Amino acid sequence: MRLIKTNLFGLALASCALFAVAQCTHADNIAPNGTAIMGLADDLAGAGPIAHSNGPATTEINDGISGTPGDAVVINGDGSTAALGNGTDTWAGAIPEVGKEYDYVGVEWGIPVDDVTQVTIQHFLANDGGWWGPTDTVAGGAPLAAGDITAPTLQVTTDGSTWTDVATTNDYVAALTGNVRGTGFPNATVSAVATFDFAEQDAIVGIRLIENAAGNAATDANGFISAIEFTVEGTFIPEPASAALLSLAMLSSLSFRRRK
Repeated sequence: MRLIKTNLFGLALASCALFAVAQCTHADNIAPNGTAIMGLADDLAGAGPIAHSNGPATTEINDGISGTPGDAVVINGDGSTAALGNGTDTWAGAIPEVGKEYDYVGVEWGIPVDDVTQVTIQHFLANDGGWWGPTDTVAGGAPLAAGDITAPTLQVTTDGSTWTDVATTNDYVAALTGNVRGTGFPNATVSAVATFDFAEQDAIVGIRLIENAAGNAATDANGFISAIEFTVEGTFIPEPASAALLSLAMLSSLSFRRRK
């Protein structure tokens, strides 16, 4: 009689592979699985980009940690997991920035992602910038008016270099209107979360928001944006290697004893 012997290692490998594929195909916030991007550009098309962030690392942009709207934030804080110090910005007074009035933030991935239908952004608001809008707005402790705010353009890339505009339905202006600005450096406040919904985007490797940055911050008269948290709702496309691993694992999970 031929007996089937279970290869426990193979079964474990198969289970891990199945779990990995399931994780990759579950629609969720996939921003933490990518690399956050932030910087400056010459125009809405993103010409002459300079990758730049001021203060804590860009990893805070997609670390899954958001703040409570209205809470206090210390700009250039310690990068803690609490609202205090969480997030970074594009203030660029110390580097050449002639013409670079358009600031962007987003996420890129090493593999294509599918089913991307939504992004959200949460800022911290300084007295002289931190969001997208007119560049001459400075008013410590004052609430933002609708005229102070401009909804950014959403763009995606399938090759990591060419960015394409995507139409959105968003509440950016409505969400930020009435939010109170910080009283002056280094004090800022956590903004409301703004949501951007759009038609499903597939096989993309990057997504970002870009627009004219708000404020007039000392030596950075072009304004700046900030990001406490940037989220992306979508699905990973399983890598071919994952499928191969699963097949190998399933085959190795069974071995046969010689018929006695």
